[in-house]
Amino acid sequence: MLESLRIWPKIRERITAGPLGPYCDEYLSWLEKAGYSRLGIRRHIQAMDRLGCWLRSRRLGVADIDEQVIERFVCSFHRIRSPRYISGRASEIVGAVRRLAQFLWQRGVANPHSSTAPTTPASRWLMSYEEYLRQVHGLSGGTRTIYLRYARRFIGKLGGDGELDWSKLTAETVTEFVCTEAGRLKPCACRGPVTATRAMLRFLLTSGVVLPGLLGAVPTVRQWKLATLPRYLSEEQLACVLDQAESNNPNGLRDHAVVLLMARLGLRAGEVARLTLEDLDWAGGSVRIGPGKSATARQLPLSQELAEALLAHLRARGSIPNVRWVFLCAGPPRHRPLRTAAVTCIAQRLLHRAGVSIDRPGAHVFRHTAATQMLRRGVPFKQIADTLGHRLLETTTIYAKLDIARLAALALPWPGAKP
Repeated sequence: MLESLRIWPKIRERITAGPLGPYCDEYLSWLEKAGYSRLGIRRHIQAMDRLGCWLRSRRLGVADIDEQVIERFVCSFHRIRSPRYISGRASEIVGAVRRLAQFLWQRGVANPHSSTAPTTPASRWLMSYEEYLRQVHGLSGGTRTIYLRYARRFIGKLGGDGELDWSKLTAETVTEFVCTEAGRLKPCACRGPVTATRAMLRFLLTSGVVLPGLLGAVPTVRQWKLATLPRYLSEEQLACVLDQAESNNPNGLRDHAVVLLMARLGLRAGEVARLTLEDLDWAGGSVRIGPGKSATARQLPLSQELAEALLAHLRARGSIPNVRWVFLCAGPPRHRPLRTAAVTCIAQRLLHRAGVSIDRPGAHVFRHTAATQMLRRGVPFKQIADTLGHRLLETTTIYAKLDIARLAALALPWPGAKP
C-alpha cells in the first residue's frame, strides 16, 4: 500500500525494515476505513517513520510502547511558533503518533500501562508522585497530567533519567524553572506552573528529601481576584451567536446544541464533551453532569429549548451502534467523541462569525454568561454555585460585581458631587 501512496523509496525501506513495519499495511487500511484522505494518510506515514527511527535509536521495540514512551517521544519535539499561542502549537506528528499508539494498544500489540516496574529513578519517582496526587489530593486525571508534565520537565533540569540528587536542588533552580515556564504562557495562565511546582515541592517536603524553605523560592503571580470583571455576553450578542450555527446540516445543529448547553446551564467545555446518551433523562426532564473538575456529579434541569436542540442534533446525526457519546467529531476517525479543545474551537468560530469582540474568546465566555443571567434574574448565590458545580461559594461571589443595579443602590454618593 505504500507504493500506491507514492512514498519515497528511502522512507518505504526505513518503515518496512523498522520495528513498525509488520503493522504498516494493517494500520494504513485502518486509517482508510476511518475516513482519512490520502494526504492525511501520508502525514501519518511520516509520523510512523519518525517514531520508528526514534524507537531504534533507543533500542526499544513495539511492545515497549506505553504512555510513558509516547510522552518521552512527544517531549522531544519543539513546539511550532504560532501567533495565536505564546508557547506555540504542537506538531501534527504528535497527534498522528498518539493515534498510532492507540491503534497498537487496541490490537494488543502493546500496553498503554507498562506491566513492568519503572526502570529508572526518575520514572519511579514520577509514579510515586502521581499516586500522591491521586490519593492525597484527589486530583482529576487531567490535572494530574498537567502536574506530571511540569514535574517531568523539572526532572530534565536535574539530570533526566539518571540518579536524582535532591540535595543539589537550590532556590535559584526553582525560581528559574518557574519563570521560564511562566514566560511561555499568557498572563492569565501563569499561575499554572506556580501551582504545579508548589505541589511537587510539597511532595518532596513530605518525603523528607528537601528543606521547607524551598517553598518560598516559588515566585508568586500577582493577579488580583476582584480586579477584573468576568467576560460575558449580552442577551443580544448571545442570540446573534446562536443564529450563526447553521440549521441545515448536522454540524451546525451540533454546534448550536453545544453552545446552548454552555449558555443555559453554564457547563464547562469538558463537561459538554463527556456527555453521553445515558446522561439525558427525557422523562424526568433533567441532564446528569458527571464528576469532572469538581469531582462530584450534579443533576440539572433540561428545558424545552435544550431538549429540542439536542433532539434536532441527534436526529440529524442518526443512530450509531455502540456509540454512546452525544457529540462526535466531524473529521476522521469516524464516531470519535468531541474533545474539549474542539468545544472551545466551536465557541471561538461562532463568536467570530457573529462579530463579537471579547477578550480571550472561548467556551468559558458562555459559562460566565449563564452565571450573569441567573444573577440578574435574582437567583440565590447558593443555587448558582450548585448549578455551576462550584465547591466554594466564594468562587461564585465574583459575579456579584456584574449586578450593576444593586451595586449602585449600595454605593455612597461621591464627595462634592451635585445632588
